[in-house]
Amino acid sequence: MRMAVISDNETVRAFMLAGVKEAHVCGDRFETEKALKKIFNTPDIVVLFISSDLARDVRDIIERRRKAGEFYPIVVEIPPKSGKMEEDAIRMIVKRAVGVDMEK
Repeated sequence: MRMAVISDNETVRAFMLAGVKEAHVCGDRFETEKALKKIFNTPDIVVLFISSDLARDVRDIIERRRKAGEFYPIVVEIPPKSGKMEEDAIRMIVKRAVGVDMEK
């Protein structure tokens, strides 16, 4: 079982220092989608860390997989380099973790 990360260069470096070997530096939807497809086709990757700004670009792909019953890898959104996550992304993370939607 392995982990993967899709993010900016600095974040990817930090994850690599922590031992994550499957790491992709992406800057736009095309790069992110290409990395995401590679990770989704690697069966031993069980957790994917992706910065929320890049996840927003490919949310349709991620949600389509969930609706199809494909829950691995578990997708965990992390703050982007700017350090700010959208409120909706945080809400979705909490909803997935506890099974209850937070009130706005």
